Amino acid sequence: MRECEIKIPLASTAFSLEMLYSLARLGAYLHDAREEIDLVLDTGDFAMRNAGLLLRYRRVKFNTDSRILVTLKVSPDATSQDRWFQEHAEIEFIGGDTEHARQTSEIIRREVSSRTGLTLPVLNPPGTLAEWWGRLAKSCGDLAVRSLVEKRRVILKGELSGSSWEACLDLFPPPVGPYLEFETTSPHSLELLLERIGVPENVLDARTYGQIVGERTEAATGKSSRVLVFETTADEIGWLTSQYGASTTPNVDV
Repeated sequence: MRECEIKIPLASTAFSLEMLYSLARLGAYLHDAREEIDLVLDTGDFAMRNAGLLLRYRRVKFNTDSRILVTLKVSPDATSQDRWFQEHAEIEFIGGDTEHARQTSEIIRREVSSRTGLTLPVLNPPGTLAEWWGRLAKSCGDLAVRSLVEKRRVILKGELSGSSWEACLDLFPPPVGPYLEFETTSPHSLELLLERIGVPENVLDARTYGQIVGERTEAATGKSSRVLVFETTADEIGWLTSQYGASTTPNVDV
């Protein structure tokens, strides 16, 4: 599936309410509210990043349920840095005992192998964060953390001129705070959505959340880190990073 997305910081309450008002006028409806932890690992020499790939493990928690999503994002041109938005193809499955999960996990393994030469472990079922990390380390050797980020997300959806769109209200721990991410299936749909909502061009941010977290933490603490979680998760994540000793990538384009 093709995805085109852009982010904007919600710098004030007034601006946040203005964006919500514009989304409501477009017919936005509440799709979901949840907590997410995203873990993006790579080899020590960033074989996947260099091939335009991003392999993400996402743990999603609802009020009474949880699930794991595994996603491979494939950039159309790994060397292009001049887009005003992010664009990629996405291959994704929900972990579990389903034929779709089994087939899609093998598609991801073949795609990574063909582009990097890496042999990934069996991806389904994904297991816990620790199990996922351990399996990748066993297959790929030393790992680098491209990002390990937690957020609280509210998903709004709607349609515009026959195309579906998604707007995600994302709250990160300090020092990042709230962001709004827009997602469509084409550049034209994204441009039209932003125009109808009235988003100022000077607030658009085409970076990944990993890059944004790295820049914000460096500005606040003097030390760049792409690991950012809420206090309720800090002990679990601290144990993981100490257990596996994975290095954190510098805050470069990934």
